[in-house]
Amino acid sequence: MNSCSRNPDHRSELSRALLLVRLLAECGVYDSSRGKLAFPPSPREHHFYVAIAKFLFHHPEHGILSVRDPIKIKDAERYGLSPLILYGLTVAGLPIRWMTFTPVDQPRPFRDVLLEAWCNAEGLRGRPDILRINRHLATASPGLVGEMAKSGD
Repeated sequence: MNSCSRNPDHRSELSRALLLVRLLAECGVYDSSRGKLAFPPSPREHHFYVAIAKFLFHHPEHGILSVRDPIKIKDAERYGLSPLILYGLTVAGLPIRWMTFTPVDQPRPFRDVLLEAWCNAEGLRGRPDILRINRHLATASPGLVGEMAKSGD
């Protein structure tokens, strides 16, 4: 007699374990040939943001300057500093961050910025499964979602 037939608790635990394995196999999560769980990869999610820099400015003579404390755009202009637009992508759940910037008077199309990041930025590994943008960005560029869907074909 094995221990399961002597102890009804072991039998019920074994039954539950076998039922769980069967359910996981039906869902395609358990690979019985390898005896391992094979969870599908989670979708890659990027967050795209655009902002006016408060710590970085462009100076015609000295190039890009960093300030220690944020300053208002009006105050920056008194010193000959021009504000910059920051474009950035972060990866949900990972410490991956990509940023680029342009002068405020030379904005870039969002599509171009995203394609540059996905082609060149280390760690992003191309297009994500999900691209998140905030409602202000969606309002400012209503065609962005359609453009990105078309360029993904």
